[in-house]
Amino acid sequence: FLRAADAMPAPVRDFLCRLGADPLRPAELCYYSGTPEKLYGGGWYHICGRILEGAHGSGGEIGHMVMMAEDEVDVFCNCGLRGCLEQASSASRVIDYAKKLLRETDMDSCLRILDNFAAKEVCDACAAGDKLATMAIDRCCTVLGRALGLLGTCFDPEIFLIGGGMAGAGDLILDRVRKIYKRYVFQAAAETPIALATLGNDAGIYGSAKMVLD
Repeated sequence: FLRAADAMPAPVRDFLCRLGADPLRPAELCYYSGTPEKLYGGGWYHICGRILEGAHGSGGEIGHMVMMAEDEVDVFCNCGLRGCLEQASSASRVIDYAKKLLRETDMDSCLRILDNFAAKEVCDACAAGDKLATMAIDRCCTVLGRALGLLGTCFDPEIFLIGGGMAGAGDLILDRVRKIYKRYVFQAAAETPIALATLGNDAGIYGSAKMVLD
């Protein structure tokens, strides 16, 4: 289940299954991106029913891998670093990317007629062929795909599970991430499946409840 504070799960079989993980798999790597309401994500590395927590309890903090140069990010992450994966691939960041493009370019976009918009509107516009929205989505997916490629080379999991705010876009996100992943991963791991976790943004709620029950 997921700890309330940092989205790190404990090795509880039934809850891992509900998250989309399989405790019988040799190795899985899971990542939850942030949402507009919760601008932090998290992750874990799951090995045969056991979570790799690391020597200091910070194992699997995938969301805090620094994936962008400091001058690409205006604000610090909640962890104190700047340029973390969750800053680059969250639903909030997609909105920021789109708004930046609207300010700095004169590209036609259906987003221009909206006073405000959510990540879903950016995803819908991308699916409809809006070029500006597509650029925003592609930037998010490029960073996430590159991060998974690096992780795949280091850990070679049997599967990657993606959850959180952007996972709601389904194949619109997954297809792009898979394509980028293959460009950055060691070729022996190029066909590793990348799929959606099953609880979405409710994962932390279920995990917190399980903590109380335990």
